Amino acid sequence: ADGDKDARCEDADMIKNRWIDKFDSKHKAKRFVGGRLVTSRLFAITKLKKTKDGRGGWKQKLKKRLLLDLKASGVSSASAKFERIILPRVLDPIFDSLELLRAQRKVKSALLRHIVLDFRHCFYHFPVSPKEQRFLAARLLNNWYVWVRATQGSRGAPLVSGRGIAQAMRLALSVAPLDRARSSTYVDDPLMRFAGSALENNLNIAKVVFC
Repeated sequence: ADGDKDARCEDADMIKNRWIDKFDSKHKAKRFVGGRLVTSRLFAITKLKKTKDGRGGWKQKLKKRLLLDLKASGVSSASAKFERIILPRVLDPIFDSLELLRAQRKVKSALLRHIVLDFRHCFYHFPVSPKEQRFLAARLLNNWYVWVRATQGSRGAPLVSGRGIAQAMRLALSVAPLDRARSSTYVDDPLMRFAGSALENNLNIAKVVFC
């Protein structure tokens, strides 16, 4: 990632958002984490994404992400994960939809709506324990970086973010009646179903999304 200009721009954005801390010397980075640094190779992955161009069409957008090679540095093999996230089954949204429709079978104006949300930068919403920050470090050019938020590539990040977002969705769905709204959360992408009149659906969607 040293010679990648886009990677350096991504690095600047991550510093601005306070997901990582930047140091101009290894000594300062070690003082920050309170111990020896375990550095990992930093590499960039490229992803093409379709986005709307604002004129009714679509355009290709190049997106780059910086990742730590925690496997090569031995951090992944030294860590252990004793739990895993149980994702909803494929048929769960279908069964939920059928139950919602059955509850509204006597309402002629009842509609069924499906909404998919995405938690942007979901891993970076969760802080890293200060005791573990020294294991999430890298060097880029003449600077040293320490991750203070959960990062992709680590064993614990999917578990922590998945548990946290699942809890957030349970709390959000509690503001809507059980026979009006359901949700299945796939890591950071909740698939929600709403049943009722158009007005009821809009009100329940607003309550869940903005709660």
